[in-house]
Amino acid sequence: MSEEIVDAAVRLIDAGGPERVTLRGVAREAGISAPSIYDHFADRVEILWAVKARFLGELEGHLRAAIDRHEGSAERLMAGCEAYVTFSERWPSRYAFLFAYNAGGDAGTP
Repeated sequence: MSEEIVDAAVRLIDAGGPERVTLRGVAREAGISAPSIYDHFADRVEILWAVKARFLGELEGHLRAAIDRHEGSAERLMAGCEAYVTFSERWPSRYAFLFAYNAGGDAGTP
């Protein structure tokens, strides 16, 4: 169920940004009751940390796939740069969330 909750939060972020990620909104999107979220996540911030970890994994996979197709260091560097830009263009809300969003206003939250 944790994955379904994160999937729901991702859909909300893709549809309108992290401000749409509320416990009730995530529960509604996942088709579960809001209290059942607490069986998997302590609060909204913990869900957002899980989303951030997923997005970082996606970005890393995207970069690694592009880089690994090349052998020379210059080609690998260019492929990585192009993949980075492609990720930001293909998934602007995910990119913005990764690098601009701070859920709690301090360094300890996503």
